[in-house]
Amino acid sequence: MAIKKGTSIRVKLTITFLAVILLLVTAIFTYQLYDIWKDRVKTTIEKEKLFVAEQSAAVSDLMSTDDMSAVKTFAVQLKKSSPDLAYYIFRDRDGKIFEHSFKGKIPAELKKVGLNPEETVQELAIKPFGKVINISYPLASYGIDIYGTMTAGFYKVSFLDILKERSMVIALFYLATLFIGLVVSMAISSRMVEPLNSLMSGIEAVGRGESDVRLPVKSSDEFGKIAVVFNETLDKLREYIQTDEERKKVQENVIKFLEVVSTAAEGDLTVRAPVTADVFGSIADAFNLMVDELSFLFKDVRNTARSVGEESFRLLDMLKKMADGAENQMVQLKGATEAVNGTVDATIKISDETGEATEISVRASEAASKGGELVNQSIEGMKVVRATVQTINKKMKMLAERIIEIGTISGLIAEVASRTNLLAMNASIEAARAGESGKGFVVIAEEIRRLA
Repeated sequence: MAIKKGTSIRVKLTITFLAVILLLVTAIFTYQLYDIWKDRVKTTIEKEKLFVAEQSAAVSDLMSTDDMSAVKTFAVQLKKSSPDLAYYIFRDRDGKIFEHSFKGKIPAELKKVGLNPEETVQELAIKPFGKVINISYPLASYGIDIYGTMTAGFYKVSFLDILKERSMVIALFYLATLFIGLVVSMAISSRMVEPLNSLMSGIEAVGRGESDVRLPVKSSDEFGKIAVVFNETLDKLREYIQTDEERKKVQENVIKFLEVVSTAAEGDLTVRAPVTADVFGSIADAFNLMVDELSFLFKDVRNTARSVGEESFRLLDMLKKMADGAENQMVQLKGATEAVNGTVDATIKISDETGEATEISVRASEAASKGGELVNQSIEGMKVVRATVQTINKKMKMLAERIIEIGTISGLIAEVASRTNLLAMNASIEAARAGESGKGFVVIAEEIRRLA
C-alpha cells in the first residue's frame, strides 16, 4: 500500500515548538507593553490634571478682573497649547456654560459634567472623540472665591500608540526570538524524533519479514515505553509463529497417529506410532507399549492354543489306540470264552466218547493255554489302558493348567483394555484442556476407545 508523502514529524514538531516559543514571547512582550501602557496612562492623566489645574488658575485670575473677552481669547489659545486636548467647557458658579470648544451643540454626555465645583477624573466615550479622559477642576481664586468649573477632555493613550512607538524594538526582538527559537526547536525536535526514527526502522524491518528486530530502549519516557511494547509485541509474534508451526506439526502428528490407530484397530499390531517431542510423544509411547503388550499376549495365547491343540490331537490319537486295543481284547476274550465253552462241551462228551478223551484233553489243554495267554494279554492290555488313563490324566491336568494360563492371559488382556480406556480418557482430558486446537485429541480418544 502506497503511503502519501507529507510534512515530516520533525518539521511539524519544529513548527509547533517555534509557535509555542513565539506565543510565549508574544505573551510576555504583550504583558510588558500592557504594563508600559498602564503606566503611560497614569502618567498622562497626572500631567493632564496638572495642565488643567494650571489653566484653571489662569482662567480664575482673568475672571477675577471680570474681563470675559480675555477669558475667551485664552480659551481659543487653550486648545492650541496641548495636542491631546479634545475639548473644553467653562461653567460659572451657577453651572451655566459660558465658553466651550464645540462648533455645534454640546454632546449629551457632557451636559451634566462639571456642575459641581470639585476635581473629578473619569473616562467617557464621546462621539466623535471616542474614549477620552474627562477632567473637571474648580475655577477659584486662591481656593477661596469660586467662579465656576473648567472641564477638559483629553484623548486617551491607546495600546496601539505604544506598539507604534516600539515597533522597531519589537521587530528586532521577534527576529532574534525567531532565530533562537528555530535553532532550539530543531534541536529539540531532532532529539525527540531520533527514537521515533528508530521505531520506524524497526516497523519497516518487520514489514520486510524480519522478526529478529530489537529496538534499543534508551529512555524511560513514552518513546522508551513504546520501544519496550514493540519488543514485547515482536516476542509474542515470534512465539505465535513458533506456535503456529508447532500446531501444524501437531496436526501432522495427529493424522499419522490416527492412521496408526486405525491400522491397529483393523488387527495389524505390527505398526508403531512415531514418538515426537510434543504432547503426542507420551501418548504415542504409551500406545506403542500397549500394542507391544497386546502383541506379546496374542502371541502367548496363540502358542498356548497351538500347544493345547497338539495335546488334544495326541490325546485323541491315544484314545483311538486305546479303543482299538480294547476292541482286539474283546475279540480275544470272545475267542477264549468260546474255547472254554468248547472245553466244557468236550468234557461233557467224555462220558459218551471216551475214545476221544485224550484228543479233547489235548485240545482243552491247548485251549486252556491259549486262554491263559489271552488272559495275560488282557492283563497287559489293562495295564496299557491304565497307563494310558494315567497319561490322559496328566494331559488333562496340563490342559487345565493351560486353561488357567489362558484365564490369566484373558485377565491381562482385560487390564490392557482398561489401560487403553484410561489412555483414551487422558486423551479426552488433554483435548478439553487444549480447547480449539485439541480437536485431534478427541478423534484420537475415540479411536483408542474403539481399539480397547
